[in-house]
Amino acid sequence: MFVILPVFSANADEDDREKSLVFTKVIEVTGTDKNELFNRARLWFSSAFGDSKEVLEIVDKENGELVGKGKFVFVSDSLWYNCSNGTVGFNANVYMKDGRYKYHFGGFNHNSDGNASCSLGNIKIHCGDEVVPVSGLGKKGSKKTCASLTKNINHNMEAVINGLTDAMSKKSAAEDDW
Repeated sequence: MFVILPVFSANADEDDREKSLVFTKVIEVTGTDKNELFNRARLWFSSAFGDSKEVLEIVDKENGELVGKGKFVFVSDSLWYNCSNGTVGFNANVYMKDGRYKYHFGGFNHNSDGNASCSLGNIKIHCGDEVVPVSGLGKKGSKKTCASLTKNINHNMEAVINGLTDAMSKKSAAEDDW
């Protein structure tokens, strides 16, 4: 069993890792071919994000590539800035080769449910070195929302990565001798 914590871009230092919000890693699954890993990843997309036909943008079994969009709910941990409650969308890419796969999650984007002026949009832009405030939150609210979003993204991505890792380590039903 694998235990994987959020992994960030390989060349980033500690400060950049908090701001880049890119989760990527190569995982070895010895004795498993690319096609089986592809099947496992496709099933994982369906269970993790709903209808894989709506989520997946690229399904390329020959090259071992699945590219799609993930999403999770964001609820601000501040009562004062709950207009930022909404969703966080992200790019979800999984690449397979014989005996290993690579995941890459990034491009996080925040959308407020109730008030467009409270949406931060691209997290990397609005929550980078300098927080770029949005009109509905102001400077203080944008800073607090960015801190809450970063914490929420790290928490949710840990669960996403653990789910993928678990799914990629189990034989699919097609492999069973039934």
